[in-house]
Amino acid sequence: NFRCVYCFEEERQQTMTSDNVNAIISYLDKNMKKFSSTNIQWFGGEPLLCKKEIETIMQAALEFAKRDRKALTSGITTNGYLLDLQTYKMLRKYHTSWIQVSVDGVKETHNRQRPHKTDKNSYDKIIENLRAIRDKTRPSACKIYYRVTITKQILPHINEILRFFKEEFATDPRFKLSLQPEMDWGG
Repeated sequence: NFRCVYCFEEERQQTMTSDNVNAIISYLDKNMKKFSSTNIQWFGGEPLLCKKEIETIMQAALEFAKRDRKALTSGITTNGYLLDLQTYKMLRKYHTSWIQVSVDGVKETHNRQRPHKTDKNSYDKIIENLRAIRDKTRPSACKIYYRVTITKQILPHINEILRFFKEEFATDPRFKLSLQPEMDWGG
């Protein structure tokens, strides 16, 4: 749903087939008992384009973890656009222990570096989602990493970014600031 300027992922249909879902569930069913714990990490493209599939897999994983008396955790890397309150609660229900939300700087730089396919101002929607989580849920063990990819375009705004994070999210112990340099993951 985004077209990030530095993304190495090819644009393609972002869905999991029922065969994919069933194969993952079958694997977990057969193998979860072999491990002391299981950690499932969701990343993309944008994994929240497949919310229904994630919920189906995590529901099965939770049942297998209970059956086998094993620990289950999960984490997700998302652009945050679809991370509304209902989705956050669903993720927490299925033992999500961390969420990384990529926000590239201030509104201007974010919307330029991480353009949404149809929404020219994805920044405000992401911040609105994060504020709703902050204001309408109780603090929990789930960490929310506010990830900023540092590029040449972002660096001049670093003080503004730090000030914004401090004012908006630093008092909530769930929120952590993660500053990461731009990397060439695509080779």
